[in-house]
Amino acid sequence: MDKKIHHEWLNSRYGYFFTVRKKIHSCTTRFQKLDLVESDELGRTLILDGITQVAEKSEFQYHEPMVHPALCAHTRSAPRPGHRRRRRRHPPGGAQISRR
Repeated sequence: MDKKIHHEWLNSRYGYFFTVRKKIHSCTTRFQKLDLVESDELGRTLILDGITQVAEKSEFQYHEPMVHPALCAHTRSAPRPGHRRRRRRHPPGGAQISRR
């Protein structure tokens, strides 16, 4: 497939442009046009109705603010005082044994 430039204008002077290396999936749902593409600049990218929603290389910007507060607020998963993660032990000879 020939490389294609994705153009997304945000206003009359500023836009978002990247090269689409490969189209992974494209379809039209009852509600919107969905494209899943891959680019060198952004990795795998979800585009809905021609508007970039989330990209693999910038996903952490969305994931951390949404997931971490909920994770810390949940009483069963929040770190407790004195709680330590179990470490793997490496016996002589290089074999790895993990304690569960």
